[in-house]
Amino acid sequence: MRRHGLLHSFLQALRFAAILACAVGTSNADGRSTVVVELFTSEGCSSCPSAEKLVSKLADDHAADAVYLLAFHVDYWNRLGWLDRFSEAAFSSRQRRYARALGERVYTPQMIVDGNTAFVGTRGARARELIDGGLDGRVLNAALVEDGIESHVTSGENAGRKLIHDRIVRTFKTVRLDDGGVGEAMLDIPEDAEEDRLSVVAYVQRNESMAIEGAGASRLERVEGE
Repeated sequence: MRRHGLLHSFLQALRFAAILACAVGTSNADGRSTVVVELFTSEGCSSCPSAEKLVSKLADDHAADAVYLLAFHVDYWNRLGWLDRFSEAAFSSRQRRYARALGERVYTPQMIVDGNTAFVGTRGARARELIDGGLDGRVLNAALVEDGIESHVTSGENAGRKLIHDRIVRTFKTVRLDDGGVGEAMLDIPEDAEEDRLSVVAYVQRNESMAIEGAGASRLERVEGE
């Protein structure tokens, strides 16, 4: 994990106070509703590139809206031979938690909107319907997201393909909110991440039902040390 220069300052002082101003509650500070879309995907899954293209299209279509899209690369496809460099066991575990909470199967591509509705991640009409329409203890989820990444797959179901990825979750952390509804998290930045392609998405979620209450996002900026 990289910890130097601008990123070092950022890592030492990353705070989500500004994001939480719009993340707590079901709407942003300006009163607009928020929607969080989580895609569970893999470079080893032949059905997933179409879902990732849909995520890119949705991000473009809703660039001016409070719609936050995240692509979690799961690790259980790695056994077929292609090691997805963005995959994390924690992301697979997160998907299984959704499966238990929602009574769903675990599969890819799977899209989950606002933590309460799951469906096949290539169903663009369903995704748009839910987007256009919308603790237990509460937690703050913080995701470091990267856009515009290329992978040349040499084995597995997508062998010979060049895959383009947007909204890839590179680092993810969950922290409990305190009694005042405030949470704080620090995110490591992978060595191979491109600084100008990174942003942070934070969203508040109920810990048991997994329902999402609000969200916010920010590009990486230097924050002076404390």
